Amino acid sequence: MNINKISCIIITILAIVGCNNNNGKLEQYTELKNKSIKLIDTLKLINNFDLTLIGDINTKNIKVINLNWAGCTSCILEMKDWASLIKEEELLKNVTFIFIANGELTWNFNYHINHNYFPFPIFHDPEQIFEKYNKLADLEYEHTIVLNRQNKIIYLGDPIKEPKLLKSFLKCIKRGLMQ
Repeated sequence: MNINKISCIIITILAIVGCNNNNGKLEQYTELKNKSIKLIDTLKLINNFDLTLIGDINTKNIKVINLNWAGCTSCILEMKDWASLIKEEELLKNVTFIFIANGELTWNFNYHINHNYFPFPIFHDPEQIFEKYNKLADLEYEHTIVLNRQNKIIYLGDPIKEPKLLKSFLKCIKRGLMQ
């Protein structure tokens, strides 16, 4: 066999193996796979989102929790990217999104929250109660957590910052909505 055929075979095998992982980076955090997450109801809503639009969060098939820092400019831009993705992807219109801003609110963060419409609630968690209670403090860069109906983690990653994870994220959402 020549080197081109061998390369094609290896690439095909890697593509098949890679496409079977619909959990994002959850495999890297084995202690979190199917871990139950408690949604904290004492966090303060900081944008003008109408919570009646999502109803009882605990009855939803799929919930996407996004953790970010209130002082992080790239996190603000990422929220805008999420808003665009939700608008563009029909599949995501049936999903409940919850954003949690950790740390102190900055002028920049408040400005963007007050001058942009985000199609999801944004809660403030200055002391990271949600992360501490659910023992998620080690998730440095994996901002997005997908929960199933039982609030168990079924996906972990950041499909906005890592476009290669977007396909697995959407497959995970689709699989969860069909359950």
